[in-house]
Amino acid sequence: MSPESIAPELIALYQPADSQERFAVQRIAHHQKMLQFCADIESAFNATGPGRVTPDAKTLALFRRYKSQTERMYRSAVKDFERIRSMRTA
Repeated sequence: MSPESIAPELIALYQPADSQERFAVQRIAHHQKMLQFCADIESAFNATGPGRVTPDAKTLALFRRYKSQTERMYRSAVKDFERIRSMRTA
């Protein structure tokens, strides 16, 4: 799922009024896609059978750090959108 395919759904949900709000929604879409990518990797780690990926401790620690950073960036993007929107309605 690309940010371009997520963005129309988010645009319909958030209904951005100007270019700043549209950019903020695009950031949300990008980070949402990255969260999906993390979920896909995590499911590969948890899979059973011949396609199973078993990460070593260093790779797993790096993945967890990457996932945490992605979650923070997603929350930050949502918070930025809400801040921008509140400035418009104030």
